[in-house]
Amino acid sequence: MGDRPASERWTAAAGGLAGIVMVGAAWEISGRLGLLGNRWPPLSDIAAALVERRDVFFRASTATMTDALAGWLAGLVIGFGLALIGHLVPILHRPIGRFATIVNSVPWVALGPLLVVAVAGAQRLTPLLFATLAVFFAGFVSISSGLRASSAAHNDVLTAMGAGKWARLRRLELPAAVPSIVYAAKLGAPAAMFGVIFGEWFGSDPPALGLLIVTTLRQLQTELLWASATLTALFAVVAFALLAGLERATAARYGP
Repeated sequence: MGDRPASERWTAAAGGLAGIVMVGAAWEISGRLGLLGNRWPPLSDIAAALVERRDVFFRASTATMTDALAGWLAGLVIGFGLALIGHLVPILHRPIGRFATIVNSVPWVALGPLLVVAVAGAQRLTPLLFATLAVFFAGFVSISSGLRASSAAHNDVLTAMGAGKWARLRRLELPAAVPSIVYAAKLGAPAAMFGVIFGEWFGSDPPALGLLIVTTLRQLQTELLWASATLTALFAVVAFALLAGLERATAARYGP
């Protein structure tokens, strides 16, 4: 993908931009005509709400993005650590995988109140914990696969040259896992946003986008509700797109 001609890349970018414009136009027209009901506002009204209440949205976005970034990093570090332990100590790989699967399978609706009680007095930890939970499992699975992606022939060559486990890890297995690590980061970006927003529904200090979504929903402030949700989705999409570009670059550099 990294070797595509510049003309193809520009064509793809133009096609994506045209698609965004078409979606925005359809959104605006359907909102103006009320095709989807009076709770579907035009895109221009949402933009106006964002501009009018920009101070509120800036503070809420800062709080949300801070927790999402921290949870994203924590989830990747935990996923990487578990994957590395399972790779270096093969007997632990299956138990670690089962543990990660069980933790990932617990419904968040049931887990939320327990976390709120567990971190009572430190309310801001709840969104951070949910963001971490949202990221770590995909990170563990992807990075575990990446650590085993190195060529068996290359592994045999290093072993024959007397390289030990740590030398093979440093010189072969970790470089081969770089695309998988970036892939895990790409998947984790929108997952972290979803996790932190869900955690904020249980409360946040200071007020953030998740709490703003709940509050505007209860008060039937349609434009502010859509503005909060649109801003959340925009952050997730931009982060995903940036990491997708990094993934293509690392695949061209470290891929087979």
